[in-house]
Amino acid sequence: MKESSTSGALFPAWAMTRLWAICAGLQLLPYPNAQYLFSDVRLYNWWAGNIIDGHFPINDPMWQYPPIAALLFTLGYLISPQTIGFVSLALTADAAILAMLIRAGRRVTPIAVTPAWLWVATPLVMGPIALGRFDVFPTALAVAALLATRPQTTGAALAVGALLKVWPGLGLLAVKRSAFAKTFLMFILTGVAVTAALMAWWPDSFGFIIGQRSRGLQIESVGALPYMLWNVGPS
Repeated sequence: MKESSTSGALFPAWAMTRLWAICAGLQLLPYPNAQYLFSDVRLYNWWAGNIIDGHFPINDPMWQYPPIAALLFTLGYLISPQTIGFVSLALTADAAILAMLIRAGRRVTPIAVTPAWLWVATPLVMGPIALGRFDVFPTALAVAALLATRPQTTGAALAVGALLKVWPGLGLLAVKRSAFAKTFLMFILTGVAVTAALMAWWPDSFGFIIGQRSRGLQIESVGALPYMLWNVGPS
């Protein structure tokens, strides 16, 4: 297949895989245990509805997200209080990642699409749940940070990503030594500014850290891996 035709097939392939993922998640197409694919979205919407009414999930042990997440959940709810509202927002972030990968590939060669194709295949590997979870948003910020050409942009994107779900902050480890000082400075400045704004809006916005003690160890967490391996091992 020629490179031009490969590049031209990206968008139809992306559209088809995402349409399949959304239809499966909404139980319009058969998929094993499809009722659970977008179940987290219902929880997001429940939180968002309460936040709009002025009730923040301060003592909810299921609330595990840094405070910027509340803004995204609320935005998805305002688009539509149904599941499709959050999924539409997730689809937008997903499309942004594809666009960033295509643009970055073209900086290397006229058409370098391997990373973009890997992203297109994401729902086929992870399943439709890829659009039914919050993780696509910090992923978009991590990708933006790692592909940025200016250290200030990298630092700002990593800071916002870390305030969404912590792990994008690890992107600092990938920063070149020559650019680290500028990147880290912007990371700190952005983090402080956004945190101050969040604290003004929601004074107990970082209470989720203490709440984790009553939530227990989640089966999908890294810390649970040794226990999972122990349970599936020979008796």
